[in-house]
Amino acid sequence: MRRSRAVLRLVRYGPDTRIAAMRADAPQRLSAGTPGDWLTVYHQLLGDGFFPGEAASLAVAAGPGTKTFLTAAAATPLRAGQPSLAAARLSVAAGATLVYAPGALLPHAGAIHGGALTADVAPGGACVVIQVLLPGRTAHESGGFQALRLRTRGVVAGQLAIAEDLRVEPRDWPRGAGALLTVLALGETPLADPDWWAVPTLDLLAASPLRAGGCAARALLPSLSDAAALAGAMMHAIRTTRPGEMKFCSSLRKLSETCSQAG
Repeated sequence: MRRSRAVLRLVRYGPDTRIAAMRADAPQRLSAGTPGDWLTVYHQLLGDGFFPGEAASLAVAAGPGTKTFLTAAAATPLRAGQPSLAAARLSVAAGATLVYAPGALLPHAGAIHGGALTADVAPGGACVVIQVLLPGRTAHESGGFQALRLRTRGVVAGQLAIAEDLRVEPRDWPRGAGALLTVLALGETPLADPDWWAVPTLDLLAASPLRAGGCAARALLPSLSDAAALAGAMMHAIRTTRPGEMKFCSSLRKLSETCSQAG
């Protein structure tokens, strides 16, 4: 099995979030934008996604007071053959906010993929994970993958908030849904309160509180573009919402109404 490892360590320097350490083995690649109050870092897989038998690990340490978007520029194809594996470990210190939005998982026909994500959030920190799953790359291959197995573990202030082992096969995929968007919000972020998601017209989304603080939400959407727009609206809300605000952002409400009508 071909393995690669990526490491990212973030620190606060004055008013800016900066990189203390950043390295990645091929085919993984990390690149960053200009340091500022919020820093954007891009995580990519060179060669266009996971090939059979590949395993990639990512370790992120967000230091006190940092604010970071860790995202991808494109979807992540999953090719058929031996199972591929991805593991991400996120550590968020007090006063830090880390938003992790990896590329949408795009399984080819016959693909088998496993993913494991662990998020450990210190008191006063916040972590939001936004993930998109697709049923296939074309209309002809939709639902042609073999299986996706995604394990998630979230800890807030030393207490277990969520431990999930999700297995998805083509027969589990809802008819007519073009994308599944999942959100895990932990710690000191407005998205961690179920009231943030309380929009009467949003019947395509379900949100549940977690036992140790936080919230998990899932939305069925017509297409990848709808999921990307919804994720983008959430990231905008995270960046612009003031401390103590619990409102559901207007752009997200409008988008949810559009998606509900389309569905």
